[in-house]
Amino acid sequence: MNKKVLLKRILFLLYIAAVVWICIYHFRDLSRFPRIIWGIHSDKLVHFALFFPFPILAYLSYDKTKYNTGSSVLFIIATFILGFTVAGATEYIQRFLPYRTADYTDMRADILSIGISCLLVFIADLKDNARHRAGKIRRRKSHKRKH
Repeated sequence: MNKKVLLKRILFLLYIAAVVWICIYHFRDLSRFPRIIWGIHSDKLVHFALFFPFPILAYLSYDKTKYNTGSSVLFIIATFILGFTVAGATEYIQRFLPYRTADYTDMRADILSIGISCLLVFIADLKDNARHRAGKIRRRKSHKRKH
């Protein structure tokens, strides 16, 4: 594994740690923040924003060696399950914290965010696969012309 991939994986783990910390930390004064934004409870928007980067950062920390649709699908499924697990764990932990409440509508916001982001990552990955295959075909054609 090269240093760049290792750094990306460390940053992804730090991101997960930051999300968990934000979800369990006792924020004392949130009264200055609006409770509703665009007709949506602000804490749901915060949950959405917290988990949206999850699949993107997972993808960036992934040392891709296969460029096919099957590996892309497996990666997205694994990323969604991991994100779902982190979201569920944070809500579960909040049940035991006296200053927090476990709200499964928060988890729905997390899952919606992860799902949308997974879909965007999947589309980007399919495009990357197509570019990789096109480059491989071009290299093969130019190699055949030379011989």
